[in-house]
Amino acid sequence: VKVTRPCRTSGAADLTRFGRRLILIVTVAMVVVSVAARAQSARTAEIDALTAAYLFRFFDFVTWPAEPAAVETEVRIGLVGASHLKPVFSAAEGRPAGDSRGSLVVDDLGSYSDGLDLARYRILFIGSEEGAALDRILEEVRGHPVLLVRDIDGFVDAGGMIGLRVHDRRLRWDLGLGSMREAGLEICQTDEIWIR
Repeated sequence: VKVTRPCRTSGAADLTRFGRRLILIVTVAMVVVSVAARAQSARTAEIDALTAAYLFRFFDFVTWPAEPAAVETEVRIGLVGASHLKPVFSAAEGRPAGDSRGSLVVDDLGSYSDGLDLARYRILFIGSEEGAALDRILEEVRGHPVLLVRDIDGFVDAGGMIGLRVHDRRLRWDLGLGSMREAGLEICQTDEIWIR
């Protein structure tokens, strides 16, 4: 299925902003691959870099409901059980994210536990080790505009919103449009994606 509705009109400012973001994403990916390769295999480092780049780019593809009179100074990504991704974002933190005027903040939340206030995040990435807590995480953010992303098969079928997967040496993503609609989120302007 192809989703083709653009998020915004194009113009010189949008192209310049897109170019800066693309350069930032490529730079972050290159830094992460070079640094992380010392600690883990090059293949894992490459996937981590791509995952982080996608998480950052989801700010461009997803529209969150507007909150009246709210001016965001920070736009947050929460990492639950995915501490290995935190260093990947070092070059992007503090920079504007998507159409928001807020700067990007990435929080490493460690393993899931009660009281994390997950509803305050725009994007929540759930690591592969958090399978036992998945139902509690889904319940905690239900009804809140939090984009839930995970890189485990079956995540979208379990109520998640974006499931990342490697297919033919490329990172792909599956969408759970029903879960996104329930949270008040809308996806737009993407290449070919799989919708479940």
